Amino acid sequence: MQDYELYYWGLPFRGNFIQLFLEEVRADYRKLDASEVYPDKNLNIRYPGTVT
Repeated sequence: MQDYELYYWGLPFRGNFIQLFLEEVRADYRKLDASEVYPDKNLNIRYPGTVT
């Protein structure tokens, strides 16, 4: 069983600092995709940061 579950959205380098920290302290973790939390239809963002 993992000590931590790291949910990663897939933006470059977004979760790398946390992942590197977990590696450094030798924590047992599992890296998961954001689709585990949100349905795939909600991950489709056409214009992030704008109101459409």
